[in-house]
Amino acid sequence: MAGKINWSGERDLYVTGTESYADIARRLGVGKNVVTKHATDKESNGGRTWTEWREEFRAELSGELTEIVKRIKVEASATVAMQHAELLANLASAARDVAIGALAECEPKDRVKLALAIIAMERRVHGLDRAPVQLEVTGKDGKPIEHDLTLELDVDADARALAERTLQALFGETPEQS
Repeated sequence: MAGKINWSGERDLYVTGTESYADIARRLGVGKNVVTKHATDKESNGGRTWTEWREEFRAELSGELTEIVKRIKVEASATVAMQHAELLANLASAARDVAIGALAECEPKDRVKLALAIIAMERRVHGLDRAPVQLEVTGKDGKPIEHDLTLELDVDADARALAERTLQALFGETPEQS
């Protein structure tokens, strides 16, 4: 039976599988020494033993799996980041709508503060907080008022309190509770 064995096929099974030389010998009905002789004959195995072939195969497979896992993690991370950005944008829009509704009930001086807080929040959510802003403020006569304005995310205590009340009305919790 040993003469009819396809040893290159057995080598391939050994390289890609988990069988030991003894397992192969039992399966083929030959002695373990016969399998070991074929497995360690570098000349008939492309210059390597079966064990060397297996180690190389597993190293390549492990490297490929590592790359696949990395690629999956990157894709999953990008998907989650996009979902978070969309969720955050939706929350900011909902908060903006409530805050705009609250503008009608504010004192005129607070309207500007609240409007600026809304703009600053949306710019931050959309990643625009580092880009310059150009605003045109008009007076009662409809003509532009000369001004220098820098939007900062730090707002005064009154505007912050108004924004917190607005968010509490919208979401039912204050930033300290979340």
